[in-house]
Amino acid sequence: MRTTPRQEAASMRVAHGARHGWGDLALQVVVHVLDEARNERRDFTCDLKTLLGQMRYFKQHLAADVETRPEASAELSVHCDIPTFEWLVDHAEGRDPRVTTTNCVALMISSDFLRMDALTEKCADFVAARAHEICALGADLANLARGLLEKIARRMSDDALESLLATSDEDVVHVAPSGGRPEVREKNDSDSRRALAATLYRVKTEALIASRRADAGVTIARCAACGLLFSEKHRFGLRCPRARRHVDYHGAVIARHAPMKDFDVHAHIERLITARGHAWRDVYWHVWGVTHVIDRCGRCGAVVPASELAQCEYHLKPATFDDDANALVGTFACCGSRAPRFDPSGGIAAGGCEGRDHVFPTLDNDEPRFSEGRRALETARLAFAAHLARGAPFVAVESCREQIGQNLCDKRQPASLTRPLFPEADMSA
Repeated sequence: MRTTPRQEAASMRVAHGARHGWGDLALQVVVHVLDEARNERRDFTCDLKTLLGQMRYFKQHLAADVETRPEASAELSVHCDIPTFEWLVDHAEGRDPRVTTTNCVALMISSDFLRMDALTEKCADFVAARAHEICALGADLANLARGLLEKIARRMSDDALESLLATSDEDVVHVAPSGGRPEVREKNDSDSRRALAATLYRVKTEALIASRRADAGVTIARCAACGLLFSEKHRFGLRCPRARRHVDYHGAVIARHAPMKDFDVHAHIERLITARGHAWRDVYWHVWGVTHVIDRCGRCGAVVPASELAQCEYHLKPATFDDDANALVGTFACCGSRAPRFDPSGGIAAGGCEGRDHVFPTLDNDEPRFSEGRRALETARLAFAAHLARGAPFVAVESCREQIGQNLCDKRQPASLTRPLFPEADMSA
């Protein structure tokens, strides 16, 4: 490749002039292609109807002349790489030439300029699938036009993008200076891959934020109480660690984030990049983790965003109560925080002083979890007999109960009475 993408885009200039016009679309057009890099010129003869139908860029220049100049011939002057334009003419006339790693970038840029949309999409597919090989040829993909980068970013999965940053044995060369020890240096294409990955992560981050903003007005906000970022789409299911907690009439713990006024997510990201020196890859996964919810935790019952997988709160030591001082409220020996004796949430509302990994029963087929209620455990023992026979864990979790309330039907017997009846069940969660 002899030019960078920006130079290719700049070189696709068209100077059109009609000599004696034309009367119908079956006429031929002579295209003078000027290749400034090679200092060559070649003339191509194209059918006018094909030219206007396949290369829609020319339509805006020629449409007026078609109506106003009913004479006999037309000429166009195009500043472009000759092999690239020859390929484009072959494609427009249905000869289906091959897209290769050496010509795909030039074709994508030129077809985008000429508004050959189907060909642009085909080239974007090729570039996204062969990014490693194309970077190895020295192509400066990071400086493509924004629209083309967006097309490539949409086609590259997160795993494919991560692979651009991976370093293998093939990415290094061993250099032995005279009289010195061998040195290991990375190949030059690794810089191209890193630059492309950083650019695509930026494009994907901005697209992710834009999609959340366009989704019925949903935005990314910062909580005024705890300072965490959260997606307003999931606000009513998330739990703020600093908000005052209460239990609704379904037994669910409510502790909602309060959006901070005048928070600007774009300014926040700019600070991460400029002031704190974070890479665009880190910023992308930061935003992705905030905007994607995994599931509801089987321990604490909270809806868990991907950014908070290890923040399931619990107390290291149980609560102690002094009946003489206050029979209703005790303290947790590990941190000294208040512990209500009668807690309809089963201890969830009390939070915790330590964090651990959340657990997701619905995502783990090999580790079923059940309510600590006796009838639920009896049902589980029968329904999951095959799982238990294979040695799958049998975990009983308090928050799996459908409803926790004051009515007799919403209660369960103490775990100390249930545990001897189901010795295979783990009730420590």
